Amino acid sequence: MRAMSTKYILISLLLMTPMLVQANAGRVLYAAGKVSVERDELVTLTKGDILQEGDIIITGQRSRAQLLMIDGARISIRANSRLEVAAYALDQPSAGSISATAGAEGEVSLNLLKGGLRTITGAIGKADEDD
Repeated sequence: MRAMSTKYILISLLLMTPMLVQANAGRVLYAAGKVSVERDELVTLTKGDILQEGDIIITGQRSRAQLLMIDGARISIRANSRLEVAAYALDQPSAGSISATAGAEGEVSLNLLKGGLRTITGAIGKADEDD
């Protein structure tokens, strides 16, 4: 009986893996000073950390961060800023890696709650420039 329940747990985890990959919005390329993310709790961000939909990235005084999103977009966040990643998804993500496929379809919703940022558009933004 125990082996059977372990088997079902493993199968459930394998089926959930694609959903977990899709939840990834990007990763941190660079973090200087006090850079954190607000999820269930406040967590310090460092180079290479994964960003997820729903994250709020916060930079402190004399701090900054650079992000690489799943479609290849780059975002530079200035000091004393709050950026919410409300939605960031590719229609067909490529196995959790950063995709730079030109003209990829997807959804992006970023909310600059405070401060400033600069960005270079990724593949999603190039799919339909009128959007």
